[in-house]
Amino acid sequence: MLEIRLLGTPEIRREGSEPVAPRGHKTWALLAYLLLSEVKNPSREHLAGLLFRVAADPLRSLRWNLSELRRVVGQEFLPPGRAQVNVPHDCLIDVEILTRGTPEEALSLPGLGQDLLAGMDFSASPGFDGWLMQERRRLIGASASALHEAALDRLAFDRPEEAAHLAKRLLELDPFDENFQELAIRAYAQSGEEELARGQLESCRELFRGELGREPSDSLERAAGEPPVSGGSDSPPPSSAQAATALLEAGEAAAAAGAVDGALQTLRRAVSGAQGAGATELEARALFALGSTLVHAVRGRDEEASSILRRASALAAEAGLAELQAAAVRELSYVDALAGRHARCEQGLNEAMALASSDEELAATESVWALSSGDRGDHAAAIRHAEQSVTLAQKAGDKKRAAYAHTMAGRSQFLTGEIAAARASFESSLDLVRETDWIAFAAFPETWLAEVELSEGDLEGARRRMEYAFALGCEMRDPCWEGLAGRGLGIVEEKDGNSAAALRLLEDARHRAGRVTDSYIWVEAYALEAMAGVAVRSGSSRAPALVEDLRSLAGRTGMREMAARAFLLRHQLGDPTALDAARLMAAEVANPALEAEIAASAA
Repeated sequence: MLEIRLLGTPEIRREGSEPVAPRGHKTWALLAYLLLSEVKNPSREHLAGLLFRVAADPLRSLRWNLSELRRVVGQEFLPPGRAQVNVPHDCLIDVEILTRGTPEEALSLPGLGQDLLAGMDFSASPGFDGWLMQERRRLIGASASALHEAALDRLAFDRPEEAAHLAKRLLELDPFDENFQELAIRAYAQSGEEELARGQLESCRELFRGELGREPSDSLERAAGEPPVSGGSDSPPPSSAQAATALLEAGEAAAAAGAVDGALQTLRRAVSGAQGAGATELEARALFALGSTLVHAVRGRDEEASSILRRASALAAEAGLAELQAAAVRELSYVDALAGRHARCEQGLNEAMALASSDEELAATESVWALSSGDRGDHAAAIRHAEQSVTLAQKAGDKKRAAYAHTMAGRSQFLTGEIAAARASFESSLDLVRETDWIAFAAFPETWLAEVELSEGDLEGARRRMEYAFALGCEMRDPCWEGLAGRGLGIVEEKDGNSAAALRLLEDARHRAGRVTDSYIWVEAYALEAMAGVAVRSGSSRAPALVEDLRSLAGRTGMREMAARAFLLRHQLGDPTALDAARLMAAEVANPALEAEIAASAA
């Protein structure tokens, strides 16, 4: 059995033998790229230009390094005459376990939380160096995702002390992540360590005030004093399963009507009642309703919701409720997508697809696939999943889901330059929004239709539609819609020749998009990308810092398209080496509009 470790100090070993290593850092670089790149079947010319461009004979240097790698990993892994790996089924690769295994498997990795190819420098190959920089950030993010999910699992099953230990490891990776801070505080509170919970909250406040110049979100204060999921109400729990069922139905109705605070109290009592009656199926349904309400109706509560939905999924599995289990896993995947944890999201979506059987649930799962795929820049997959979601939603009579999926298709069509198709998708979405009176969602397709109008040269039409969408988003108090429409207003100002006003609006949009702990990270990145672009084009002194912020955010979340745009902006700032990295990241995305922008910048 072959074992390959690329996290931390890299090593290769066969079962029962001492570690072996190829000669030269570039052989390690080659192995990492072949295992991790989204470019499948790379040509020898591509690999030679990537790592050996300055060599006297790049192709010869590539052949030597491939031969050296083959000597160490074996011909079964890297067949002679090929530049593509063929991973045997019994081969253990730490980066594969981290991104595709379970959280528990990831916890066992010696290199968890350490850099890819730690200590190695490839600045002489700037394209690869940029790619490696992004992969290091992505895999650190994957380590954090595994620790985060494992900690949530422990909270869900009443093991808060273990959750607190994992939360401490998370804070070592990133003490400025409010979700990690909230998780640690909640773990202390649920284990009865009120003093530790309050101490962590105060420590977080001091850190944020001193380093960020702001206060942490209110959700951290709630976490410090939040009761377990079965508590939280002054009223006694119902005394029978029938009473708990009535509370569940009342809570769901209140949530649908927008009476969220009352809905949460009622649903918590329904959970308590179902627990008291020993009604496992009813408890699972009540937990799902509570978790879903927290995800979709209350900002800043996704951490609590995730723990609740995990319990719902486990109880649904115990009761043999595959459809409910699928729905709970899908909701967890949606939370992961919003947070930019795309590897974990896709694992959950695969599980949900295997469990679901109804057209309604399959349509919902496909729509989350479309969301995650589009965020990562895989627009062909996003359009495919969105169109499938529309078809299934229409069969199920779920017009709201169809409206959502039309918007997801339109976003990817717009970003890849298919303007006419994008317009048709957004108009179809808005037709369904009006038909169902789904005002809470309307700002999303309205903003994208305004982007279409702006691309077509209708500046005033785009401004009016953006202003309408922004006002609607503010009325709904939805940071995603506010940030997205605010970004659009900033771009309108730049098109109108007012870069200073554009930067002010884009700064506000970025703040709005990220003002809660469970913000939609792609919208925040989209606003930041626009702000960095305006700063570069206007010669603002803030441009380098904004571009670096974008690169860092894109790396942590695996948004390769945003990473390519960050490197493109670095090139426009005068860094000639950044264009190679932009091309390399764009090759992993396959967006013709992005490729055209890079070609224009090079020219």
